Amino acid sequence: MFDITHYNRLPSISTASTTLHTALASSNLTLDALLTQLRPLFTSAEHKGKYGVWLLHHHFDLEEGERMVKRGAVTQPSRERSGRIVAERWGAGGEELEHAYYDSDADSEEGAYSDGLPPPPPAEFIRQFQAITGAYGIDCLGICCPPSQAEIETLHASGGYMYMETCDAEGRRHVLTPVPVGDANLLRGESVFKTTWSMADDAGFGDLYNRLPSISTATATLHAKLASTNLTLDVLLSRLRPLFCSDEYRGKYGIWLVHHHFNLEEGERMVKSGAVTQPTRDRSEKIVAERWSAGEDELEHAYYDADKKPDDLPPPPPAEFIRQFQEITGAYGIDSLGICYPPSQEDLKTLHNGYMFMETCLEGRKHVLTPISVGDASLDGASVIKTTWSMSDDAGFGECLCSCFVPVHGMEVS
Repeated sequence: MFDITHYNRLPSISTASTTLHTALASSNLTLDALLTQLRPLFTSAEHKGKYGVWLLHHHFDLEEGERMVKRGAVTQPSRERSGRIVAERWGAGGEELEHAYYDSDADSEEGAYSDGLPPPPPAEFIRQFQAITGAYGIDCLGICCPPSQAEIETLHASGGYMYMETCDAEGRRHVLTPVPVGDANLLRGESVFKTTWSMADDAGFGDLYNRLPSISTATATLHAKLASTNLTLDVLLSRLRPLFCSDEYRGKYGIWLVHHHFNLEEGERMVKSGAVTQPTRDRSEKIVAERWSAGEDELEHAYYDADKKPDDLPPPPPAEFIRQFQEITGAYGIDSLGICYPPSQEDLKTLHNGYMFMETCLEGRKHVLTPISVGDASLDGASVIKTTWSMSDDAGFGECLCSCFVPVHGMEVS
């Protein structure tokens, strides 16, 4: 049953996002780690493909008798009481919050869904959802219907798309527009918020990772953007220096060129162990994220030493750090750089002895890091691409720490 009071009491999107990230930070948890803990519930045999997660928020108040109803790409208030209007978004307790027009007749007016809707989330599903989110004091996430088949096809279209929701406050409408994953509009810092997450395998982590560009495409894109703004990489790094070397963030993070060499299969993550990074389905608690996109998506992971605790690691980059990083890089339309952890103490010793790391790709889908003397001739040429930069003083600010060797057995890996 819909209660207008519940809807009008929802927070604004900025307040909801701040509340979520504050709760995550207080539990030393990332959003991706929380979603990983929720995934077994959402992908179980009983519930697989039926529900997603959304950030509880609203943009404007409803008047008596109104409900927010989605039809096609537009969601707006309506007093219509058609039997084809069904709930599609719920609070964490199962209360109806937003609705959609379900079109069961192909010849009738377009609806938001024409391929059927799952039933409302059952009580046991809601109980488990609350148990997982409540363990971290998170009460700003709710449950929603998954993308329609038409929307999934758009998300998986060549190059990859996301949906951008814009709000027309005067007309009290939300409008969904598909935007390419690399679109600069997605990097507008504090004006763009993530609000909805698919929990289905067909739109999960591997799909995000597999859409990353090849290393040659990533470096070509980066240098084209730099050239178009009459900027050098060194100048860009110098403009990022105050952020990375501030008292709060000094020595915690570096920069990497966002790319991938081969695709992941369902359930896999790229995880580093020692000098080797390779796909694994291991779900050990000793695996933590170590590389992120500019939009804070976890992209690559690492095992941390068995004799260490999670608190020994720097926290994932916080929302304010990411906002400032996006603001600086986004000013030049650059979306091909991400954030990573800095070199380990052992790696720093190697770097200080006049070495850098060369990453090569081997058969079996492995990346292997090998220390090579800075003056080595193998570091020259178009087949070697710089991929990781230190942003801490003790490794030489802006110094290239790692390069990738592109050809493998005479072929470029993409």
